[in-house]
Amino acid sequence: MNNPNMRHLHELIVLSMEAAITDPQAAELKQLLENSESARREYVNFITTLSVLRDHDFSCPETILPAVTDLSDCSLNLALWNALLEQEQKAPQVEVQKPQSACAVLYETKPVARSLIRYNKISAMIAFASVAALFFMIGYVNRILPDPKTSAAVVTDLIDAQWSDGDSMQQGAVMYVLKRPYELKDGLVKFQLNSGAEIIVESPARFRFQSENRMYADSGRFYAKVSDRAIGFTIETPSSSVIDLGTEFGVHVLPSGDSEVYLYRGKASLIAGRQDQSKSSHILESSNARFVSMTGRVNQVDFCPTQFVQQMDSAKNWVWKGQNVDLTSLITGGNGFDAPQNSHGIDLLTGQMNWATFEKGQEGALGYLQVSYHPFVDGVFVPNGSLQISSAGHVYSFPATSNAYYIPIGPRTEVAMVKPDNIRALNLKGYQAQSILCMHTNAGITFDLDAIRKTLPQDVAIKSFTAAYGISDTAIVDSGQSDPDADFFVLLDGESKLCKKNYRKAEGAIALEIPIQGHNRYLTLACTEATANTADWTLFADPALVLERR
Repeated sequence: MNNPNMRHLHELIVLSMEAAITDPQAAELKQLLENSESARREYVNFITTLSVLRDHDFSCPETILPAVTDLSDCSLNLALWNALLEQEQKAPQVEVQKPQSACAVLYETKPVARSLIRYNKISAMIAFASVAALFFMIGYVNRILPDPKTSAAVVTDLIDAQWSDGDSMQQGAVMYVLKRPYELKDGLVKFQLNSGAEIIVESPARFRFQSENRMYADSGRFYAKVSDRAIGFTIETPSSSVIDLGTEFGVHVLPSGDSEVYLYRGKASLIAGRQDQSKSSHILESSNARFVSMTGRVNQVDFCPTQFVQQMDSAKNWVWKGQNVDLTSLITGGNGFDAPQNSHGIDLLTGQMNWATFEKGQEGALGYLQVSYHPFVDGVFVPNGSLQISSAGHVYSFPATSNAYYIPIGPRTEVAMVKPDNIRALNLKGYQAQSILCMHTNAGITFDLDAIRKTLPQDVAIKSFTAAYGISDTAIVDSGQSDPDADFFVLLDGESKLCKKNYRKAEGAIALEIPIQGHNRYLTLACTEATANTADWTLFADPALVLERR
């Protein structure tokens, strides 16, 4: 504000304190304070300075107080300014007598000629208005602004987390209820709110805590697992609010302000619409998803179980988005979530990893070969009659076979049929596979489920084994056999869970799911020749361990 405008503001403030301000002048003062940050700052500076002058004893220089000149932290709501104006106009006029100078009592000084300061109605009003404003501001701040030291959550895990300037939190750090947001530029962070809700945040994300059971998300992906004692936990977004009713749910806030809500377990209440809009309420149940636009429009979308990181463990560098453990990935040294390396496999004669790409038939080793170097594969074998199938000594009786195998056990997408230059893709009729475990007869492999469990977080369990099995429909032979056949076996701890004999290629892909209990340790897959070991390209498509949260 320029000097003439500043003087006019001072005049209006004095008139307001004198209770002599007219309605048009009061409206003008109100408009000035609403429209100008500098006017609001000058307002506080002016009344504070007058209050200091009123209370100052000029006979005692040591009591001079500095005027308020730095009001950078004074960013109060416009409602406060209006309330202060109203308070000042209604404040009663009082007469305040000047107290005896403390300096005059303590020191004997030579009288000094000075100007006589007279206290009138303005001084009294300044005193009362200053005190009233002080108490009003204290009450206002305590009522609407969160305590900057009010804790909301504790960081429980991080993976490659990078925060914006000013934030450098590690595991165990306390997160607070603040007006400013936290900004996660990269990586993942998991924290637990004081209420008991657990949240995983995927970068880039911007969010803040409104209380120990409520947060506001400007952008990013948030997965919430809410305990019974935290029911009612709420994530608010620019376009919606999601209120937990005993759930696990994910919220994706897009840069546009639109949001997507995925309900994994239980129920949640979805309130669609911004603060300035009429709102609609929806109840979401398990495996439901909604898109909420900034205009308040709500559309149903397909539920995708792998949209959010649902579990993480920095000690194991393990991130789980709800996907299954791919057994073909494990065989080739992967973690079960990455792509398998084709043409890598375990040889049935030596038990060692074999990177050969050629195929040939040969007699396998007699008995069970433990694969001690592999963390997840217990052993391999060529099935032929009764034999050991695990390092724990489990035994199973297979049909008698030629004891011959053709290639190592491993992931494979194509093979040379009959002639080396006749390359054909491996696939099952009617099934689109992401990965294929090729076990041309005769072949068997046993996985150590306990070893796999040790890599998982404590609250993630193996639920079942799933796959589609059959003989590749691209298999051809030069022996006149147009419809090759084979036997398929799935065992848990030596106990048969699937025994499909004399399977024919024409049957196509057959899906299976076998439940796995916590006490089951060994999962065995095996294929044997039926009438002949010719063109028996036996496959387990997408062989996987299905995981679930406990």
